[in-house]
Amino acid sequence: MNISSIFLLVVVATAAELDISAYRKHKPSAAFKPVVLDEFAQSAIEDLPKSFWWGNANNTNFLTVQRNQHIPIYCASSWAFSSTSALNDRIKIIRKAQWPDIILSPQVLLSCSA
Repeated sequence: MNISSIFLLVVVATAAELDISAYRKHKPSAAFKPVVLDEFAQSAIEDLPKSFWWGNANNTNFLTVQRNQHIPIYCASSWAFSSTSALNDRIKIIRKAQWPDIILSPQVLLSCSA
């Protein structure tokens, strides 16, 4: 079982256990007062970089391979390709560009038999 199959199983299992009706009946508590534990560090606008690209962040490429959904034919699955591509990139960022890249399969999202 590959990581994309495991991810899909986790998503399906989580959705199956979620009781949406409980959220519809929820009423917010007026007694709840959020507490800020730490202030978010702020930088002056002049200190921020003029541009940023994950393809070259401190000479490290945090982007995974680009795939073309139109080969051999257009299949209207851009949602699956873009979702898995974004997740692939985020996994690579979390793993600090460690090799090998984790590449999730859009086919797992598209196949009813998976």
